[in-house]
Amino acid sequence: MYTKKLILRPSAYFLATLCLYLVPCLYLLYSLAFIVFVSSRGYDVLLSDYRLRYPDAFDFETVGQFFTMQRHAWIGVHSGALGAGVGVILAIYLAFSQRVFRFFRQFIVECGKIAVVMTRTFFDASVTERSLIVLLFAGVIVYRLYFFFAFPLHTDELCSYLYFAKQGFFMTITNYVLPNNHVLYNVACSFLSAVGVFSPKAVMRLPSMAGDLLMLYGIFCFIRQRAPLSRALGVIAGVAFCYLPSFYAVQGRGYQWQECCVIVNCVACWSCYFRSNGGARKGYALFALSGVAGLYLNPLFCYHFLAILFLGTGFLAWKRDFAGMRSFLGCYGLITGGVFVLYLPILLCNGLQALTANTWLTGESSVGRLLADYSSVAFSLKYLSYYGEPGMYLLLGGAALSFALYCKRVIRGEFYDDALLYFVAITVSIAILTLFKKAYPPERSLCFWILSLNLVFVNICYDLASKFLGNKWPAFLTIFLVLKIAGSVRGLYWERFAVAEQPYVKIYYGLQKDFRALSAYRPATWLITDSDDFYSMYLRLYLLDKASGRADGGEEASNVVFGRKGASGDVLFLPDCYLPYFSLGEYRLWAEHRISAKCNGNETLSVYISKRLVSVSGEKPLRGVSDF
Repeated sequence: MYTKKLILRPSAYFLATLCLYLVPCLYLLYSLAFIVFVSSRGYDVLLSDYRLRYPDAFDFETVGQFFTMQRHAWIGVHSGALGAGVGVILAIYLAFSQRVFRFFRQFIVECGKIAVVMTRTFFDASVTERSLIVLLFAGVIVYRLYFFFAFPLHTDELCSYLYFAKQGFFMTITNYVLPNNHVLYNVACSFLSAVGVFSPKAVMRLPSMAGDLLMLYGIFCFIRQRAPLSRALGVIAGVAFCYLPSFYAVQGRGYQWQECCVIVNCVACWSCYFRSNGGARKGYALFALSGVAGLYLNPLFCYHFLAILFLGTGFLAWKRDFAGMRSFLGCYGLITGGVFVLYLPILLCNGLQALTANTWLTGESSVGRLLADYSSVAFSLKYLSYYGEPGMYLLLGGAALSFALYCKRVIRGEFYDDALLYFVAITVSIAILTLFKKAYPPERSLCFWILSLNLVFVNICYDLASKFLGNKWPAFLTIFLVLKIAGSVRGLYWERFAVAEQPYVKIYYGLQKDFRALSAYRPATWLITDSDDFYSMYLRLYLLDKASGRADGGEEASNVVFGRKGASGDVLFLPDCYLPYFSLGEYRLWAEHRISAKCNGNETLSVYISKRLVSVSGEKPLRGVSDF
């Protein structure tokens, strides 16, 4: 009965396929409209329209640094060629409509089959087994909810919400003024924001939490189809409570969705090319679209993307499967084309450099200086392990020991063969891209790597225990998992690792204290100088929360003004570098040496308040230094 309910009617298959088919059409038509719109208006008019249409979006001066006058002129000169090029792409897409439609239908069918397997895995289990599954995932949900409520919005989450998701679909797919725009994820969040009933925290975090639970249950079902229930439960218990995957499972930044794309992409690739055994290549559409989604989420997906390219071409060449090689490379061409179409509005607006030149990840001047900066590697390993320096050595030692056990054939099987191949490929990929960019990958981009290591590690412990401990292995495995989980959740009971000790949490609560004190003066306008500074973003969040009973963006948008060369507000937040441009005769210093994100935190910020407000309140302005 439950399986039949998941079998979609032909009309539902058609509707789902049609929605996917129309997505590239929408992007291409929008790109044409963008070219016509930009080329028919002057540069100053466009920036003026931007300020009027998006008053609470990213400040127009910074936007002007990415959508420059030169780019506007270039689009105007080449508008005919650009429009013709987009038109040709659209014509080719429409000419192959039948094949494209079959491809998207195949994807829907593959997803439907996965849904049937996931449902059947639960309902085919006994009552006792179902109870254990529900109990395990209930624990995961409770732990995720703790992260949801305990952690305030991170600055990166808040930036994504304020300047992309909150601004709507078209702003999100067009503007890449910051690398915080993980486009696919922010597109999903923009739809939630448009509903108007969710808080900023819920808008940014619910999609990530839903993806995490779906991924964990998918891994559980995948293992359960091939192994006993004890292994499936043990692996999920050993992985789901790890700090880093748990943290990014709740953070609304798209890294959890990137984990999902890596898992799906790997499984689909293995099914289609590594384990096809000469039969039908199952999972082709899933492999292609998970690759497109991963790259549209974040360009840092290229580490995995390049690793799979090495694996696929190497394996198929070794097997002399030239038909498979053509199919594999054709799929990579399909992924590249799909990613190009989705990023086309951003490429037109901001150019390729906006996607590839992350100012927060500046490279070294030479390979020698890069290799000398080994402390960055050590920091990443400490961060990924969540146990500091001991964790770094434990991580490296565990990897070396696992390799030794594999070489000695103590652990064996296709899972370990494939895991070793992927580990080698991803290491080579990271090394090549690191040398090319002369910059180490940010540790958050390797969430999928630490997830994969944990999956392998827990499976090794399960196999070793069942092989060498006889009847005692269930007790040993239980104790091991309890200790592993206890160490992972130590933030719940160990003050040193508590949420309140996190640097950005201290910043958040320190700023909230200032906002409440300043609100007592009843300011009508607040002036900011940088959209992505701490005070600027958390001020908007504070005002949104304060006005949560009113229409989103109404009073909050009119109360915050932007300016860098003139005082025009009741409260001014001024980083040091802007002080010379302001005449502050009508203002009094309220606080100084506050935290700022300017110059990578090398500057501080001062808060000034209008003398008019001080005289009305009858209080002396406070003076203080940052205590957070």
